[in-house]
Amino acid sequence: MIHSEEIHCPYCNSNNLQKNGKSCTGEQRWRCKECKKYFQRSYRYNARRQGIKDKIIEMTLNSSGVRDIGRVLKISKDTVVALLKKTLHINPYFITKQEQHMFDYLDVEIVFSGEMDEFWSFVGNKSNQRWTWYAIERKSGCI
Repeated sequence: MIHSEEIHCPYCNSNNLQKNGKSCTGEQRWRCKECKKYFQRSYRYNARRQGIKDKIIEMTLNSSGVRDIGRVLKISKDTVVALLKKTLHINPYFITKQEQHMFDYLDVEIVFSGEMDEFWSFVGNKSNQRWTWYAIERKSGCI
């Protein structure tokens, strides 16, 4: 008996799909012709599952630490740090002095109730230290 299951895109729910090779683990890769996104039906690495990035950000906003997030979601703490770095780079509230002129239109708001956390790492060797801080405004949940 042959069993066939119709596959749908997890992003747009379309069934207009095209096979797009295989991953290094041998899993079939698919490309949606509607939304042009790529996906697999199952992933070997938990960090690649759909919605995991949203969970990392949500847990960060709920004051979970990097190691705690990694342990709960069963992913590497390095993956958590990498995603937070990408998020911090995209979010206009985290600006460097070089980027400050690009965000002159932002209104500065004084926050009286917030939470802050930091984590330390190094690049290459321990003499090349990097610190990352993030703060959360309690009422709105903005980072």
